[in-house]
Amino acid sequence: MKLLRLQLFEKYRSLEPFQQRFPKHPLLKDKQEIDPICLVGLNGCGKSNLLELIADIFYTVESSFLENLYSVDGKPYQAYANNKTKKEIFFEIEYEIKLNGIAQEIKISYPNTKARNHEFFIKNKDTNEFELISENQRDYLPLVIAYTSGMNELLSMPFLELQDYYARQVTHQVKKGDRKQEIAEPKLMMMDYETNIFILIANYLLSEQKAKIFDKFKGDIDSLRIQGLSSFRIVVKLDKTRVGKVLLTQELEDYQENLRKCATTYYFDEKEQIWKYDFLINDATKALFKHYFKSSKNLFLALYKLNLLNTLCIEKKYQNDLRKKRKKGQIIKFPTIATLDKIFRVELVELILSKPNVRTEYMQISDGEHQFIHIVGGMIMFDEADTEVLYLFDEPDTHFNPQWRTEFFNQLQKVIEHFNKEIILTTHSPFILGDCRGYNVFVFERKIDESTIQPKSSVSFHRSEYETYGANFLNLLSKFFGFEYNISKKAFNELVEMENMTKEYLEKLKTQINLFGESTEKLLILNHIEELENQN
Repeated sequence: MKLLRLQLFEKYRSLEPFQQRFPKHPLLKDKQEIDPICLVGLNGCGKSNLLELIADIFYTVESSFLENLYSVDGKPYQAYANNKTKKEIFFEIEYEIKLNGIAQEIKISYPNTKARNHEFFIKNKDTNEFELISENQRDYLPLVIAYTSGMNELLSMPFLELQDYYARQVTHQVKKGDRKQEIAEPKLMMMDYETNIFILIANYLLSEQKAKIFDKFKGDIDSLRIQGLSSFRIVVKLDKTRVGKVLLTQELEDYQENLRKCATTYYFDEKEQIWKYDFLINDATKALFKHYFKSSKNLFLALYKLNLLNTLCIEKKYQNDLRKKRKKGQIIKFPTIATLDKIFRVELVELILSKPNVRTEYMQISDGEHQFIHIVGGMIMFDEADTEVLYLFDEPDTHFNPQWRTEFFNQLQKVIEHFNKEIILTTHSPFILGDCRGYNVFVFERKIDESTIQPKSSVSFHRSEYETYGANFLNLLSKFFGFEYNISKKAFNELVEMENMTKEYLEKLKTQINLFGESTEKLLILNHIEELENQN
């Protein structure tokens, strides 16, 4: 998937209307490499608004296919995006996507209220004109995968809405007696704590190649201590939940049955109506998972679909409150689902670590290692020729140390085999920015209009005029983040005071300068001390 053009016709949150093209550099057109679109700017500049806009666009398009969905209470399900009380997004988006191995240019258009819903177009390669698509439109959508390190609720909400859709559709189909029809998973997927565990389990259980990729990271940089998976438990609670008895489609029932067949031991708590499946990982366990689930991606999707049912546990009043707040663009606090109330959960995950060589609980690994599994593990999971993915990463490097940040794209370049993926990310890191090419870097600014009684803010952005690829980190800090100093501000201010000291304070200067590390600023103070000594 390659984003080609995006146009916003009316203001979206603080983002002003714009039209932006995203062409690939002519010299890099045929080069197979990771070439992310990087959004930079100071805190609060609005760069995340663009990620939220793209997520909302694909959400509104995806949810437009759900017109015939019915909710659990029997009333017609109206997808949030189609709710006419919500401010609509007027846009055009163009992207390249491969269908049956052939690259096609797609345009989705909804420029104003006069438009006939969201119209799909495909470019005729002979005439170079876009032609209307009237059938199988959903086949032309990429898989949109998002990650946020800072719990960006506005970015997360569209994904939660579609999870809610899937869970309701499962319940509705079973109630109307249509258990055998398979329900496609939503085209939008949020990488959160649960999906992180599923990625870990699937990659280590069912993909020797992907496990070797993790080993490659460990060999090149000290980025990951995880040697393998030792054991874990799956708990399924279909009765006595907040919503009563949960009904499964045949597909989900088969997943549960296959998990039982792969379990080392299993137990049914008749009183609580809970199934517990325990897995001790060895060659026999891996062989069983290989037999019943075939691939790591299939296992991941099975766990992911069962996990989507947990949205049924969110009380209806909270769901309605979330929708109301999102309509107004307000910050949303997600209600947490108590562990014991969940319909499906994975727990007691134990890993085998190196350095030191021990077994430990999944929760005990560092934030950086969790983030590594989120980002790298997820990209490896969907590294397939027939899977077109758009990644929306909100500060994916927050928990990485400087070495991991400088190595991030370099290592991904070595292990990713298929480059039909688009990455759009936000960052504050010069280490990440230095591996992004200037034509794909966009600088965001927020302006406040105080001429009105109620001050209004607006966000705009422009393509970088400076080549960022391979640029010096200090130069990047200066040009993109307004960084004026080579050392921290507190130490800088103290050195400035020392530079103004006269010869009466010479002995004090000689003592204090030893408290500072090596820097150009320290050399200036040493020169100042030498000048004062010459005066004596």
